[in-house]
Amino acid sequence: MRKFVASLITVVLIFSVFACGDGSIPSESSSGASTDIPSAPVAPSGGEQTGEPAPSVTIDSYNSSKIQADWFVEHRLEYWPDVDPADIAHLDLAITTSPDPYRRSLGNVETFKKHFPEVTQFFEVDMVNAPNMMADGAYDMTAPVMTTNPQVKYWYVHCSLMFFAQGVARVAEAYDMEDRVLITTSGLDILKTEWETGYDGCWVAAEHLSNFETCAPATLGLVALCDGRATQESLWRERAIPGDPFGSEYGIWYVESKVVSKEDYEAYSQSILDKYGITGVDFS
Repeated sequence: MRKFVASLITVVLIFSVFACGDGSIPSESSSGASTDIPSAPVAPSGGEQTGEPAPSVTIDSYNSSKIQADWFVEHRLEYWPDVDPADIAHLDLAITTSPDPYRRSLGNVETFKKHFPEVTQFFEVDMVNAPNMMADGAYDMTAPVMTTNPQVKYWYVHCSLMFFAQGVARVAEAYDMEDRVLITTSGLDILKTEWETGYDGCWVAAEHLSNFETCAPATLGLVALCDGRATQESLWRERAIPGDPFGSEYGIWYVESKVVSKEDYEAYSQSILDKYGITGVDFS
């Protein structure tokens, strides 16, 4: 039942986003008069909902990829204990025509450069030119890059979508490069399934964005709007960041997330369930 309720909440929230991104859902009363139902929409990264600004729950895509680069810095020696950073090339699978996914690329590349100023080799694969946005499309776009640059000794690969990471991992397997490649991505679902079936390859980590971390604040914010404890101007106002182009006028609740590996993803998933008092359900 809890799983059903959580899923239902997700559907309702997604409907509210696509129905109207301006913080209210247009509807008609029984008399036919137009009315506005308060909503706390779940918006794309940076509060990019359509229509007028409103308080929203959103994902900071720049930070999503930044923390992946930070994770690589913290853990790379566990995989490559003797590798000189100058021997590492950075490869990013980007979607350059879409602002939200491209913020993921920028956050990762810029953070990587700050940590490793000695790295000089940066490659970008624009998936806009791929035959599709799935794993085979990523494979087709990435294989020529990774197999025609013999000067590269090691590859750190950031993927803006988890399907891309799946394709890159297949390239590493096909060309016997797994010991020279490390991959991180946003989105855990595919990698979690791989781990549960025994995968132990070069796709080593993913940012875990929990449904509960998204739905809970949006649902509670909606309740606060409906029962009068908050207005659109006051909801999460303490979270508004002066100068933030996405959250200076209205409150923005940025979703919490963490980069996880095979060793700690179960513990982190359980900590989210514990945080919200969910028992007997593997739905995080």
